[in-house]
Amino acid sequence: MRYKYLIVSGIVLLFFISSCIEDDLNKPVRVDVEFLLEENPLTITYLDFTNAVVALDMVRFYGIRQVGNDVFFTSRPGFSFGTFVIPAHQNSRNVTYFDVPQGIYSMIRWDAELTEINENVYDDELVDSDDFGLIFEGTYTRLDGSSVLLFIAVDPSVLSFETLNAAGNNVISLESKNKYTVSFELNPYLAMQGISRSLLEQAETDSEDDIEFIEISSDENEELFELVLFRLEKTFKAVIR
Repeated sequence: MRYKYLIVSGIVLLFFISSCIEDDLNKPVRVDVEFLLEENPLTITYLDFTNAVVALDMVRFYGIRQVGNDVFFTSRPGFSFGTFVIPAHQNSRNVTYFDVPQGIYSMIRWDAELTEINENVYDDELVDSDDFGLIFEGTYTRLDGSSVLLFIAVDPSVLSFETLNAAGNNVISLESKNKYTVSFELNPYLAMQGISRSLLEQAETDSEDDIEFIEISSDENEELFELVLFRLEKTFKAVIR
């Protein structure tokens, strides 16, 4: 009888410990989500991006934990975050927050699904802004010293952000006692840095009301756009602090 009691007690104790661990892994961690427009490094003097325009429809989260179940969730169905402008002087824009189960994650990825830009929020007369989901607006200084407006316009698509911690490590520990911010970093300067300046010199220009501009999109300067988009996608990252 004593051995049976010990066995039952042991089972109960294991069940209790297991439940405590499961409860601990399910504790929510507050994670604020923001978009960040990176500043211009001093090495790129011929580009100056003044705004980033984002039309965000949905956010998805994928997380692989070292202990506990993997985590997947998406923002509320039918809810769109809408269009917002990030001026260079403001640098970042807080979008929302999520409650993420705590734990040590060996991988976290965020997907930001874009929609068409709302013209009531951002309407530029030079480009058909409502055809795109992401626009970088700025100026390009030519080799002769003259300046021209520059638009890099990306169709509605899904932007994927692999997540690193502040030290650059992809193993991330989230504890319920702390509050975190994840920054979706947009870095058009880094994307453009490896592109030959001669391609910008040779880019086709448009004009509207005597205002000259370069549009790099799937409709204009298509070959250059494919190169810029490829490099831009390589620069996307999320940093959690």
